[in-house]
Amino acid sequence: MGKNLILETMAREMRTGVLVLDRKGSALYANPFFLKSFPVEGGVEGKSVSECVKSERLLKSVEVFLKKRGGASEDIEISDGTRHFSVHIVPVKDKADFSLMLFLQDITEEKRVETIKRDFVANVSHELRTPLASIKGYSETLLDGGMDDRDTLSEFLRVIDRHATRMSRLIDDLLILSSV
Repeated sequence: MGKNLILETMAREMRTGVLVLDRKGSALYANPFFLKSFPVEGGVEGKSVSECVKSERLLKSVEVFLKKRGGASEDIEISDGTRHFSVHIVPVKDKADFSLMLFLQDITEEKRVETIKRDFVANVSHELRTPLASIKGYSETLLDGGMDDRDTLSEFLRVIDRHATRMSRLIDDLLILSSV
């Protein structure tokens, strides 16, 4: 089995987009995952990177590599508004020839989960802060002399107990959720 067949099979089956550019920034090769993620009418061969991927950030990074004709690999993130990609840019220098390889991994799902986590933490913080503020306010009122009136004392202790129970249920729910 030849090396080219092995490499071709690997590139075809990867779940990461691969785009190879020549020293002028024209596409030499794109694997099927790239073509599915960034459809280009008529294929990518010979087209500029700007015709293949619409991302100013990526274009600027590629431009820097092409001007310097090399440099250290670089990782950037790009987005088209709905999808997010992590891009690993690798310069390839072989004697006098130079090219770039771009590896684009779809991180849309990771970004979605990250947003859900951030929103969840904000909501939980709010849900815990509300009963805690009530407990704090009622207990301060009692400590500042509100304990002298038995009716007020009983009412405030019921409110404190109700909010403490609410917080306890929220924490139990969080522990169940974290175990899932």
